Amino acid sequence: MVALGFNVALGHFSRELTDELFAKTPDVLVRGAIAPKGVAIPVPGGYVVQGTWSLGSGSYNYSLVLANCVVLRDGKPSIGPNGMPEMLAALLPRDKVEFLDTWNSVGLRGTCSHDFVIKEQFVPELYTANLFGPATFDMPIQKLTFQMIAAPTHGSVALGIAEGAIDDLTALAKTKRPAFGGGKRLAEDAVFNYRLGSLAVRVDAMRGSLERAIMDTWELANSDEAVTPLHAARTTAMAAHVQTEALEVVSEAFTLAGASACYNSFVLQRRWRDVRCLAQHAAANTGMLYQALGSALVA
Repeated sequence: MVALGFNVALGHFSRELTDELFAKTPDVLVRGAIAPKGVAIPVPGGYVVQGTWSLGSGSYNYSLVLANCVVLRDGKPSIGPNGMPEMLAALLPRDKVEFLDTWNSVGLRGTCSHDFVIKEQFVPELYTANLFGPATFDMPIQKLTFQMIAAPTHGSVALGIAEGAIDDLTALAKTKRPAFGGGKRLAEDAVFNYRLGSLAVRVDAMRGSLERAIMDTWELANSDEAVTPLHAARTTAMAAHVQTEALEVVSEAFTLAGASACYNSFVLQRRWRDVRCLAQHAAANTGMLYQALGSALVA
């Protein structure tokens, strides 16, 4: 999911740079951070970049690091015509960036979302871009906002975790004989089967809703219709709903598994930790995203 997001970001860099990168290999993998936690100071030929970024996800074999920055001019943040700070993304070779061993987390441990530091590195102008400006390449996906691209993929991770939890619980029920259960397997308990069936229906509904949102978004990207705040709000709110629903489903599955879920040897406990961590992301903030959808509906 993270690698996909950075490949979309590469579409904002120049053709000259992307031709250079992809001439070497089709597998151009990037990690880094979109939040502008560092600064970029203009100098002849490019920028001097420095700062510390958090949540630099990427456990794959990356070759480049993307760091989004606020541009400083005369020691102060440069303010653009829209009244917002001017931002610039810098692309650096991996050996110019130091990753810190900070991702000691409850869940999603495999993402290696460490902090990283860049210490006064010169970045040629060719290796910089505005991620929130017009894309270089005229492709359907570049018509969408970054949030419309990222939210469904984030929701897909949550959906996959929920589906895995149902699989774990189903497999357990076929063999587990609960204490004080009269010697019967969990699968022979009618109340358990009702609750398992209810969870399975919720997961199927999540998948259907997310797939519909993705199809609608992709049809919009391929049409001549302009992307509106309502389009963006519908997509992001649906993805947020899926993530909060997945959290509830996995939590219920954890409860139904009984004490078995507490052991590190049972993968369900890892899924519970992963979805709990995932739900802390801004993409799962239903309070904010539902409000944005409501505001767009009445605008």
